[in-house]
Amino acid sequence: MLLLVIFSVFNPVSSVMATDQVFTVSLKLLKPIIIVETKPLLFADTIITSGSSDFTVHTNDPHAAKFNIAGSANKNVDTMVVEEHIAIVAPKTSKPITVDGFTVRAPVALNGQGKGTISVGGTAHVGVDSENGDYMGAATLRVVYQ
Repeated sequence: MLLLVIFSVFNPVSSVMATDQVFTVSLKLLKPIIIVETKPLLFADTIITSGSSDFTVHTNDPHAAKFNIAGSANKNVDTMVVEEHIAIVAPKTSKPITVDGFTVRAPVALNGQGKGTISVGGTAHVGVDSENGDYMGAATLRVVYQ
C-alpha cells in the first residue's frame, strides 16, 4: 500500500492540457530592381587659369546623372552612391581629379507601375595642376527595397 501511494505522488495522473494552433506562413517575392542609366553625370567644359576650383552639379541640374528604375509597385526603396569619392582620369595624364559629395534625388517608393526616376549630382575638385583632357570614371548607384 505504501508503494502505491508513493508512486501516485511522483507520477500523478496526466492532468497537463495541451492545445495546438495552426499559423499562417507567407512569402512575397518581389521583382528584381532594374536600373538603367539614361544620362551620365556631366561637368561643364571649363578652363583652369589659376588656383583650384570645385565644380558642383546638383540633382536638379540638367547635367545631373539620370536613371530609370523598375521593380515591384508601391514598394519603398533606399538609394545611394556606394563610393564616398572616386578618381576620374584622362588618357595620357598623370593626375586624377577627385569627385565626391554625391547627392541623390529619388522617390521614397516606386509608383503604381513599379517605376521611378533618380537624379545624381556631385562635386569635382579640379587642381591648378590638372592637365587638359577628357576625364572619365565610374561610380555605383545602389537601389534596395526597404
